[in-house]
Amino acid sequence: MKSMRWLSWMIAFVVFHLGLEIEAHAGATASQWVVVVNGDSLNSRTVANYYCELRNIPSRNVIVLKEIPPRESIEVEEFRTKILLPLFAEIDKRGLSPHLQGIAYSADFPTAIDFALDTLELKERSPYLLPVGSINGLTYLYAITRAKSPSLLSMESNCYASRDLKTMLEKSPPPSVQEDWKNFEQKLKESQFDEAKRLNESIVKKCPLHPGVSYLAARLWAKAGKKVETLDMLELSISQGWCHRDYLLNDPDFAPFHQESRFQFLRESCDEISEEHSRGRGFDARTFWSPAGVPVASEQDGVRYLLSVVLAATRGDGNRVEEVIKYLKSSAAADFTQPEGKFYFTKTEDVRTTTRVPFFKGAQERLKQLGYESEVVEDRMPMFQKGCLGVTMGAASFQWRASASTLVPGAIAENLTSLGGSMSTQGDQTKLTEFLKYGAAGSSGAVVEPYTIPAKFPLPMIHAHYADGATLAEAFYLSVHGPYQLLIVGDPLCQPFAEPPKVQSKGLPEDGVMADRKVRLRLTPESTVGESMPSRMEILMDGRLLGTQPFSTRLDLNIAGDISDGAHELRFLFTDSSPMQRKWEFAKMIQIGPPQSKVEIAIEPAKKDSDKGPVIGETNAKLGIRVRGKKGTRIRLMHHYESLGELESDQGRFEIDLSALGKGPVRLHAVSFTETSETQSLPIVVQSE
Repeated sequence: MKSMRWLSWMIAFVVFHLGLEIEAHAGATASQWVVVVNGDSLNSRTVANYYCELRNIPSRNVIVLKEIPPRESIEVEEFRTKILLPLFAEIDKRGLSPHLQGIAYSADFPTAIDFALDTLELKERSPYLLPVGSINGLTYLYAITRAKSPSLLSMESNCYASRDLKTMLEKSPPPSVQEDWKNFEQKLKESQFDEAKRLNESIVKKCPLHPGVSYLAARLWAKAGKKVETLDMLELSISQGWCHRDYLLNDPDFAPFHQESRFQFLRESCDEISEEHSRGRGFDARTFWSPAGVPVASEQDGVRYLLSVVLAATRGDGNRVEEVIKYLKSSAAADFTQPEGKFYFTKTEDVRTTTRVPFFKGAQERLKQLGYESEVVEDRMPMFQKGCLGVTMGAASFQWRASASTLVPGAIAENLTSLGGSMSTQGDQTKLTEFLKYGAAGSSGAVVEPYTIPAKFPLPMIHAHYADGATLAEAFYLSVHGPYQLLIVGDPLCQPFAEPPKVQSKGLPEDGVMADRKVRLRLTPESTVGESMPSRMEILMDGRLLGTQPFSTRLDLNIAGDISDGAHELRFLFTDSSPMQRKWEFAKMIQIGPPQSKVEIAIEPAKKDSDKGPVIGETNAKLGIRVRGKKGTRIRLMHHYESLGELESDQGRFEIDLSALGKGPVRLHAVSFTETSETQSLPIVVQSE
């Protein structure tokens, strides 16, 4: 393979201080998520400290905001000016936009946003669509929120959510190809097949990932009696994600082709699943999603989103920080474990369950096809079950402990009830945090009275999407069509059921030192067949996307001389060919340049713990840090990407109040800088208790 010249200006790799390789697991991986911290809250800092260490979130991806309103509910303009717009400005400033997939808010952010001002121009508004949304809902719908549009209220605002087949086909083709489509139909009616084929090719080129368009084109060719073109379009539709065998066989337009061997082969390529929902797709914030529920290329045809989840709710009826740390640790350890157990759906006379009963069958069929058992229990909770892979309930109040059932690490457990996401509202309705307390990786609830509208809550298909390898965040947003009021809390990166495209690497220096600035990398997939085989790779340096290319087993990196000496981080992201686009990531820190170019950072002697590293207790919160940089520079001390202070000389001592940075693993590094250059040290992690 030829050397990748377009990467000649890059570097880096991720290790930590001792040269240990670190893996980050997720459908959208750690380097594609931003963690947002309330800088005025110790709980927020503590949760972020633990989560960033557990998930190896890059320091560049940690954004600290201050002067956050210390309330659970705020007005939408306050949300835009104090949270959303400053956050997006910082994301752009750091160069994270090209590969960003999600935003995770740490604890102690306002969770309910009143956007009544954005609905004043509406002539009519349903009394069941209250203009109050969740922080993650309005962040996911950021394009609508920034536009100050009342369409936040729509129960079809989330075009990423999987659709039933009827809706998908009815909303195809998209607006940008409507004119070509009408001409295509007309040319077929006039038997001008060469011109029809040209128009068909143009439409497909504009809709490269749209199975609905290809399926409808196959129908038109079938009506025209053109066998080859019909089967070509069916084959394309299946390759784009069409997977519904029963629907295909019952479609009268294709009846004349049932005996064709090629049709029979295509039929067998489809799944035997319910027509209720199209199969889920991996999320991509860089594309537009159409009302048909598929990615499209044009802004005219769709809208962009950003996955968003709240890591923890610790105020009011929220969880204790100790509980948060426990479920975050459990969910991180659950990745790729392929847990055993059963999914449970509860059915009672309560309207909270009866509204979702019609959706149980489709979810159970899909789970069965994926190899998982499920059960509908006629009780408020599944009782005495020791392996709950996931739970969908509908009860005003409950105590999970009374069920004597156990949630498997990584499980999604959710309950349809009013105000399950309103942490400050008193009453006898149980909050979503009850499930997290007992080990769920994620749960959700409405921040204001939602009324019993199924589109506002995750449909039961959430468990099928999760079992199909989606991350927790993807599973939630694939299953809720009107998410504006839904507060989602937990670990967005949890992915227990995925089989990732893992890769073994050779060629990176074990000690992390790259004196000659060159490395010849050899990449070997752990799986060489099936969907878990890597098909695409992305490369990032210091948190910035360098490029994307098809997967290759050989990669020559030649780091240009204009890259500064010092420590740098390199990450490789591998994506498989499955519809879920499962990802796997590995990272390392490298040191470039001669020994005298190193920036050194060291902790002054303190109480030590062999397992946790240096520990500073609450009674000894002042921490001394010694730093030596390049000659003639100044020094900056950083906690993730937040500056803790500067020295006017190239070496010296910092004294920091560790307690102000929250508890847990505090990641620090030093930057030696001039007006025109920066050189950074390897990171160190201090355990603050």
